[in-house]
Amino acid sequence: MDLDAIYIDEHNAVLYNEDQYWQRIRFTLAHELGHKVLSHYNTSLSFKAKEQEANKFAAELLCPSPLVYLSQIDTIGELCSAFDVSNSCAEAIMLSYNYFSPERWTYFVNMFRGQFRNFIEARQNLRTKKIRAKMPISFDLYEW
Repeated sequence: MDLDAIYIDEHNAVLYNEDQYWQRIRFTLAHELGHKVLSHYNTSLSFKAKEQEANKFAAELLCPSPLVYLSQIDTIGELCSAFDVSNSCAEAIMLSYNYFSPERWTYFVNMFRGQFRNFIEARQNLRTKKIRAKMPISFDLYEW
């Protein structure tokens, strides 16, 4: 199969290429779900517009902007680690994240804050430990 996946409408099923790496399969399935949820199979949008919307849907499904914001994730590596996504997916998410406004999406930020408290705290603690680990260690030398 040359494609990553194909949706078969009459069976309401997605066939995907299992030879891809796990993060790619997850993104591909989320992308195909996006086509279904956004009713792309019944619209007159251009192919390019449908693909862009499905990509944005997949990115938000796998790495919700409010959760990225609350977790204070600001690097591609942290995003890959926290959400188990590929570098290319994380890069796309970081680009689109620039348009996220917590003030505009207050309801969702508060909802994610309540629902994912443990995840957010764990990510913030991990971040604090990494920052501490990067700080130079100072100590006094004493002669015996």
